[in-house]
Amino acid sequence: MKWIYIISAIISLYETMLFLETKKQKYNASQILLFFSSIVTNYGYCIIACATSVGVALIGVQCYNIGGIFSNLCLLFVIANFCQIKYIKSVRIIMIVIAFAIEGILITNYYTNLYYTHVTLVYSQNFSYLIKTNGALHFIFSLYIITCVILAFLIVIYSIYKKTKISIKTVTGILAILSLSAISFIIRGFVNIHIDPVPFVFTINLGILLKLMQKVNLYDIESNLLNAFERRYGYGYITFDTDKRFMGCNDFAKKVFPELNELVIDEHVKPSDSVFYNELFKWFLSWTEDYNSEQIFETKNISVICSITTLKKQKNIGYLIELRDETKQQEFLHLITDYNYKLQDKVESKTQQIIQMQNSIITGMASMVESRDNSTGGHINRTSECIKVFIKILKENDSYKDLDDNFYDNLIKAAPMHDLGKIAIPDNILRKPERFTQEEFEEMKMHSQEGARIVQNVLKEVDDEELKKVVTNVAHYHHERWDGTGYPKKLKGKEIPLEARIMTLVDVFDALVSKRCYKEAYSFEKAKTIMESSLGEMFDPELGKVFINSWDEFVTLYKTMKIN
Repeated sequence: MKWIYIISAIISLYETMLFLETKKQKYNASQILLFFSSIVTNYGYCIIACATSVGVALIGVQCYNIGGIFSNLCLLFVIANFCQIKYIKSVRIIMIVIAFAIEGILITNYYTNLYYTHVTLVYSQNFSYLIKTNGALHFIFSLYIITCVILAFLIVIYSIYKKTKISIKTVTGILAILSLSAISFIIRGFVNIHIDPVPFVFTINLGILLKLMQKVNLYDIESNLLNAFERRYGYGYITFDTDKRFMGCNDFAKKVFPELNELVIDEHVKPSDSVFYNELFKWFLSWTEDYNSEQIFETKNISVICSITTLKKQKNIGYLIELRDETKQQEFLHLITDYNYKLQDKVESKTQQIIQMQNSIITGMASMVESRDNSTGGHINRTSECIKVFIKILKENDSYKDLDDNFYDNLIKAAPMHDLGKIAIPDNILRKPERFTQEEFEEMKMHSQEGARIVQNVLKEVDDEELKKVVTNVAHYHHERWDGTGYPKKLKGKEIPLEARIMTLVDVFDALVSKRCYKEAYSFEKAKTIMESSLGEMFDPELGKVFINSWDEFVTLYKTMKIN
């Protein structure tokens, strides 16, 4: 019989090793403690089964009682985590204090006899077991276990009632664990057998938990994304603490800036003649969180786009510089489409998050496209902010305030993507530092059609048809003119979708007041004169009047953004 306990203990040890080996995402303290306390419990039963004296058997009793106390408590916390229910801090503290109090009673039983008054070791059928006489406080342990199981059941019921994001399979697995625990407790307390079912139930429960953790990890979009992004080729990361001391970097960053191999961790960067110090690090020193910008750096073999992110955990703990290989843009596009299919297959219930990720990634892609264009630095960020201000104005205007809020939300999402088609334009045209020839301009005009095609391809699996329509129209028709002389379709008047007419106003405004390779930035006064004279020709006259009448708000926005 003792071999059954030994095998059960070995299996629980194997399950713990499997947990530590395969759980690649977020280690949870309660999960780790649950597995290790279960090992302690099962090995406590092994000690009793193999004991030849009461003293040795009592060591086993201490082990399985310690393990039983904390494994049930940790199981409660793990179930709460699965159900996405946050414990009130005071409840956690109370449960932990009770657990330690019961453990104190067990440890001091030799002097107090409060838990057991008498213990006898019996050797039968090749294994040992204890016959115990319970003390005055023995019921506390049973009450504690019952409380943990009941609380766990209540957590599951509450999560179902509140419709938290937990699957039926996860609920079924949790209920199976709780049912087995309750049955084993009933058998242990009311059936007169010498083989205790607890270690076997613990072993089965750990197996179920491993399966549940594997399932729950699929729902952890944040961690899955982090793992996916860590494996991407062509991305480098450099970290600094709040005092701008170097903290570390990955291999791609060292490939771009070999000088990083010479830096000492946790020390300030020393001045040198290197590209890293004179360009990237000096740019980092001048960077502020209020001015979130990107910068292109050229090294001998690689051109990278760099951005800076503040690392926060309750407060600022440092900075992350991300390096993105500019030559990988086409690969990035294929990655987005492929990732979209895989993510939808694996996590069907996460449709909304998938859409949000697509918007974020496409916006990032649009920024990378813009980085290729020498003439439009910051254009995407400025037009996106300008669209938000214009939408606020339109909502307050009697002629436009009745438009669906969903339309405005979709327009905000579409704005960063309006020039996405430039990804298909060759570098010799897109990066040309002077005006285009007629032939070059004709090829450049293709970006509007290409933008519509790319957007439709990337979003073809998205169910939100209204979003796809707005994004496609903005990309396709934002260069159409009210008088019908625009491109690509020469649409006239209200044949041009409203969203494209709005984008045209913002796009031209930014082009006028921003510096380009072929011109200096116009003053706000001159830009206003040009746009007023173009009402009814380039712009929708009614929509254009709303824009012109709110001119001061756009001027204030742009002065705040410090574009000149």
